[in-house]
Amino acid sequence: MISNETFIKARDMLDEAGIKHSRANVLFEKKDYSGAVEASQHSVEIAIKSLLLLFSIEPPKTHNPEEKLDKIIEIIESSRSPIIGKEFDEGLNAFRNILARMKFLSNLMGRLHIDGMYGFACVPPSKIFRKKDGEYFTYISAEILFSTGLLFTTVGVAGGFLTDKEKTDFEQFVKLWRSFHSLLTNE
Repeated sequence: MISNETFIKARDMLDEAGIKHSRANVLFEKKDYSGAVEASQHSVEIAIKSLLLLFSIEPPKTHNPEEKLDKIIEIIESSRSPIIGKEFDEGLNAFRNILARMKFLSNLMGRLHIDGMYGFACVPPSKIFRKKDGEYFTYISAEILFSTGLLFTTVGVAGGFLTDKEKTDFEQFVKLWRSFHSLLTNE
C-alpha cells in the first residue's frame, strides 16, 4: 500500500525530473545540443527513479534504473485491486505497455550518460551531438515525463491522494494522454 508520505516524496522527485527537462529545453534553444542530451538523460533517470520510489522500490545507484521497472508490475499484480480503468486486467495491460516503453527508452538514455557528460575517444560531447540528437532526446524526456505523470496521477486517484481539482485535471490529462499515445503508436 502506498502511503501519502511516499506519494509526496516520489512526486517531489518527479518535479525535479521536470526541472531537468526544462533545462534540456533551454539548452536546446541555446543550441547546446550536448547539454540538452545530458539534461534529458538526467530527466529520464530521475523520473524513472521517482516511479520506483512511488512503489517503495529502492532506486538503484546507477544512471540506468530500468532493470527495476518489472517489479512495479509484480507489485500491481499482487495487489489484485483496480489501479486504472474499470477492469483490473485492462488497467494492468495499460500499465505494462507504458512500463515496457519506459524501460526501453530508459535503457537507451542510460547509455548516454557518460558520452553526454564527457564525450567519447577524446572527442568532446559538443562535437558528437547534433541538433537532431538534442531534439530527439529532449522528446524522449518529454514522453517519459508524460507517461510517469500519468502513472502518478492514476495512483493518486486510486489512493485518494489527489484533491478534487487534481482529479478533474486528471480527466483532462487522460484525454491528452490518449491523443499523445495515438500519435506515438500511429493508432
